[in-house]
Amino acid sequence: MAELVINPSGAYTDYFVVSLDGGTYDLPERGAELTLRLRGRVPSRYEPGGMDADFGRGADEEGVIVVERFHAWEDHAGPGGVIQFEGLVRRPEEALHAKGALAFGSLAMPAGILAMLGYEGLSPENRRTLSAMASPPLGTLRMW
Repeated sequence: MAELVINPSGAYTDYFVVSLDGGTYDLPERGAELTLRLRGRVPSRYEPGGMDADFGRGADEEGVIVVERFHAWEDHAGPGGVIQFEGLVRRPEEALHAKGALAFGSLAMPAGILAMLGYEGLSPENRRTLSAMASPPLGTLRMW
């Protein structure tokens, strides 16, 4: 696996969140740290050719990051089974804002992520590919 390629502050970097150690994520308390395993970039509808043309870019990238100052937007999973949150990712050269959506307490790819990818234009074949992975995405994380 290749290391994560994270854009500098001011430019978005979007990754899928996968299981950290084969288990589920527990919902942390407000202000705590949350360690996440990221693998593969979320495709962008803004790339020439759309999401399907961008699907698989960065698929070999993987790494672990820590989201500091975790703040959930709600206490219980809403439609699609995910909880939105925000925080801060510190890197040696800078700190980045982080915003994500993650299924806590589940190892199944949330329907809400599949719906979002479908709305953005990812083909049914590529959505099936994501959901059939041995460790499917449990959420997404955007850093900027």
